[in-house]
Amino acid sequence: MTLAPSYTLRLDAETWSTPALAPGRIVAADRSGLVRAFTETGHAAWEVRTGAEITASPTLASLPEPTILIGDHAGTFLALDLATGAERWRQSFGAMIRATAAFTDLDGELGIWLPVYGPRLVRL
Repeated sequence: MTLAPSYTLRLDAETWSTPALAPGRIVAADRSGLVRAFTETGHAAWEVRTGAEITASPTLASLPEPTILIGDHAGTFLALDLATGAERWRQSFGAMIRATAAFTDLDGELGIWLPVYGPRLVRL
């Protein structure tokens, strides 16, 4: 089987991360600090510049609204509205966030696990 690309989504720099997929949105991040959401047809829906390098993948979470979680090398952890890219909240950890956050809902309790540079795994 041979698959042909139907279109290419453009970022500003190379990416080391996996996109987050949600109904109606594809969210990707690149090393320039750009987080960009695309529609299912490949049109840019919104973009946010963090100001620091990103190597983590965006994580889709229900908080309870659909939210994108992403950390950057400045140690900032952001929660962005999936539909608009509006910032819901941010938190600084004082050390690089190079890996992807994990989101869980166990028995009705929210859990966000965030790997922070140095030997730390933080639960929010």
